[in-house]
Amino acid sequence: MAEADPAVNRLRREIRDLVGADTIEVGHSLDTALQIRRRLAENSIVAILMDRHIGRDRVSVQFLGRRTWFLRTPALMAFMTGRRCAMLSRARRSGAVQSLRGVPIEVRRDRPRDEAIQAAAQEFANQLGARVREHPEYWYHFYRYWDAQADTPDQPL
Repeated sequence: MAEADPAVNRLRREIRDLVGADTIEVGHSLDTALQIRRRLAENSIVAILMDRHIGRDRVSVQFLGRRTWFLRTPALMAFMTGRRCAMLSRARRSGAVQSLRGVPIEVRRDRPRDEAIQAAAQEFANQLGARVREHPEYWYHFYRYWDAQADTPDQPL
């Protein structure tokens, strides 16, 4: 999603351009899903922040001992395309950038869609939770994460 401050959004785009990361800004239309699907068809890697839900695009998981919402779209896209989800994080350690990958998550297509999506999202939450417990400095939000979870309308945790 675009940052509220245009200067921050511009800086983020410039940094991503420097490393060759193509950015799809999330909108409220089908175009976002179509752009993601096209990139997957081109065999590109699509990175989506799963621990930040947007409105009703969410699935309930247990994360760090609490019930919370994660973004549903990554698991849904994996279900629809037959691709796998995987956790990837980058961190600085001793001045060097280190990439850390999780175990690929298969979104089972032999299960009912919502069940398969919830199971994949929970596995992602489990892997991320283990990573955060090991290296809490790798997981940072510029807002009060748990407070934002409680403010989600329509469906109580």
